[in-house]
Amino acid sequence: LLLCLFVQRRMTMIDAVPPEADFGLRWRGSHNGYWGDVQWLTSNHIEPAEYYANPTTRWPVRKVAYSISKGEVVCVFSRIQGKRICDKVYKTSVSQGSTKHLVAMKGMHTKNGDS
Repeated sequence: LLLCLFVQRRMTMIDAVPPEADFGLRWRGSHNGYWGDVQWLTSNHIEPAEYYANPTTRWPVRKVAYSISKGEVVCVFSRIQGKRICDKVYKTSVSQGSTKHLVAMKGMHTKNGDS
């Protein structure tokens, strides 16, 4: 019952991180499934293509990689741990359930909350 109440509560606003302003959301639909619950929301907000380089600095995305190779070094900034971590690609085209084309790294470095 608690889960159903949570799913039925519709988000109407995003509390944005400064310098961005908060923005409204419009509910489009939801799905309650065996693996979790999803809500579809839309807004007129344009999300900037940027990432965190350290705890307080965001950098613009300048390039998109369309392929990645085994042995290539890839880095991530963990906002949860507050540090940049680099590791080698262990395997490409990994599948996890119905999710496909994932990349596996040699170590597990990110934490829940990192994206």
